[in-house]
Amino acid sequence: MGGRSKAKGIGKLLFQALALIFSMSLVPVVAYVNDSGSQSLTQRILKIKHSYYDPNCDFNTSWALNGSQSHFGAIDDGVRHDSTPDLGDYIYASRKRSDEVGLPSPNESNIESIILWVYSETGSNAQTSITLRDGGATKATLIVGVGSARAWRSTAWDTLSPIGSLSVEFVHDKVGGGQPTVSTVYAAYIEVIYTS
Repeated sequence: MGGRSKAKGIGKLLFQALALIFSMSLVPVVAYVNDSGSQSLTQRILKIKHSYYDPNCDFNTSWALNGSQSHFGAIDDGVRHDSTPDLGDYIYASRKRSDEVGLPSPNESNIESIILWVYSETGSNAQTSITLRDGGATKATLIVGVGSARAWRSTAWDTLSPIGSLSVEFVHDKVGGGQPTVSTVYAAYIEVIYTS
């Protein structure tokens, strides 16, 4: 009987000791979360906003068109990079040609970055160069290499000056031998990251 109560007493002391150690281990975490640097970072994260803009006009229509009346309409699916766009309308090329669509100019203040998102694929010897332009000047470029499966890809323009007329140009190139294969673009849009 005495051994059992002694064991219970030791168990209780052990539990109290573990509870004390556990509570002490939380003190540094709480202090870190409440320090001014962390609060400042948290406030900054909460102020970051995102806006999205889809293509709204055609500048150069040298690629072929499937399933739509306009090139920008074929790749303006209104979906974002976590969703699959409409695969029934798209632009494509199997010869060295370029295609260019226009985008609305963002009207947000304090823009930190513009990310160009493109859902595309390339054939076994096709390569696509994709360029985000502002007033004709190159701001970001993405190369989709040969034999790339359908997927979302992105490139960012981080050093921003005043934003003028935005466009996205797609250029198809054949890389290597064999019969020409196809570069295909199903969707494109820009994501604007800014602070409020």
